[in-house]
Amino acid sequence: MGVNAGTLSRYIAGETEAGYETLRQIWEVLDRWEGREVQPAAELMTEGFSSTSLSDPRETAADKMQRNNFSQLPVCNENDDVVGIVTDADLMRVHDDEKLISEIQYHHLIELTVDTSRRLVEEILDHGHPAVLVVDDNTPVGIITRADLLKSYSASG
Repeated sequence: MGVNAGTLSRYIAGETEAGYETLRQIWEVLDRWEGREVQPAAELMTEGFSSTSLSDPRETAADKMQRNNFSQLPVCNENDDVVGIVTDADLMRVHDDEKLISEIQYHHLIELTVDTSRRLVEEILDHGHPAVLVVDDNTPVGIITRADLLKSYSASG
């Protein structure tokens, strides 16, 4: 916008008045920001996802993470239901490649619907959760990580 923080602060405090073009640009930025705040999870998620099984050894999960450049993987039970998420940090704490994922401490994975707002997704991730699972009619359809949020900022300008 070409407005430094000090000038913007003076506009907000009413110490000086902004011209029409500056006000229009400020409004456009705020409008885009508001749109991002309510952006639904369906627009943020990575559709589909790779996962690991409770019966997989640590080595299998670690290989999948390395091959795909992932920092976490959803964990599925024998019925292919997502029961949690394991992170690269979780796997790095275990030095036995044959240890099963079921024997490694993994994290609870919060499920959100496709219409959940970006604001709630950000709050959950800001509270230390590595990812959220996005569901539609109780069926997992995608996953959102901090990387997905960052990608959405750079894609939307």
